[in-house]
Amino acid sequence: MIQNHKLFLDTDCPMCKVYGNCFVYLKWLDPKTLTSYQKTITQYDGKVDAHIARNEIALYNEQTGQTVYGIQAFTKILSANNRFFKWLLSFAPFQWLLRKFYFFITYNRKVIYPSAINQTANACVPDFNVRYRSLYIFMVALITGFILNQFTFNLYQALSLTHTWWLEYLVCFGQIVWQGSVAHFITKHKTIEYLGNMSTVSLIGGILIIPLLLVNQFFSFSAITLLAYFGIVVSMMLAEHIRRCKLLNISLWLTCSWVIYRMLVLMLILIFIFVKN
Repeated sequence: MIQNHKLFLDTDCPMCKVYGNCFVYLKWLDPKTLTSYQKTITQYDGKVDAHIARNEIALYNEQTGQTVYGIQAFTKILSANNRFFKWLLSFAPFQWLLRKFYFFITYNRKVIYPSAINQTANACVPDFNVRYRSLYIFMVALITGFILNQFTFNLYQALSLTHTWWLEYLVCFGQIVWQGSVAHFITKHKTIEYLGNMSTVSLIGGILIIPLLLVNQFFSFSAITLLAYFGIVVSMMLAEHIRRCKLLNISLWLTCSWVIYRMLVLMLILIFIFVKN
């Protein structure tokens, strides 16, 4: 167990609190190690780089005065308690891959789980990284398109219609263009921040559909059941979209355009199906 250290956590980030508490539960860290970045970072001025610690979790050694950040902090915690992790994390290619994944998560953590805008000096908000944010938006569209593609395959099969594999990908990437254009017009300086949050809303919807797809492999639901479930998921997505717009102080007109896009897509898909079949 690592003792006499301080692990600085973003207390507005559920993911940070979860893995911090897991380390304590597994007895890898002394409970006294966990500390709030927002409340205590100023006490360690000159010992912990507050700017780096906003982007990469900081682990400060109170005995040596040394601070390690990000993957190095995780490596120190895991290696001290498990020989396998020590061997695995010493493997350079794996460490490089893990570092990239860590940055992918940390630079997007505020669009994965947003919190109310905090303008205080001690706000633990990561720097904006256009590369990782763009990658997040692209990856979510790809994943969501894949999930929706599986859903529409089941739906079309229930309706005895011909399935078109690329249609859902077009819808997901089209939404980025549509909403991005509207956001640029309404709130230009928050466009990329909004698109990140909108992507998370889409991902949540996709995740909620997965249980239906798994159960449908055994029971083959009717088209009405599939559509009813999908309607519930969309309603939940709408509520989450509104919540995030309020948190970001973004005009609810973006929610209106979000709904309009879906209505237009539904209409075009129905026309496409009618012409094709």
